[in-house]
Amino acid sequence: MTQRVRATMGALFSLKMVRCTLREFREWARITGVAVVGSSPRGLMCYRGSCCRWPAVLVIGSEREGMSNELLEACTFVVRIPMCGKSDSINAAVAAGVLLFELAGQRSG
Repeated sequence: MTQRVRATMGALFSLKMVRCTLREFREWARITGVAVVGSSPRGLMCYRGSCCRWPAVLVIGSEREGMSNELLEACTFVVRIPMCGKSDSINAAVAAGVLLFELAGQRSG
């Protein structure tokens, strides 16, 4: 655990984190009006165009299995990253970084 905390370079202590059930998460998103953006190979292409509304939460599934059907159903938008060649997936952390970069660019205009 110490290595994981150290790898965050202190960012862990400046973020609000909550642990909840999927039902609680869905209810929170509904009440607050937050768009839930998920990532899946079956999603819409999210690249240099508006694919969600703000405020938004990005949800990334596991590298091996992706997102569960229940979590996919909780998403307001499901997007995918364009892939070239024969590669069909990338590391979950890299995918999160790519999508956060794209979503931040869309937000700023």
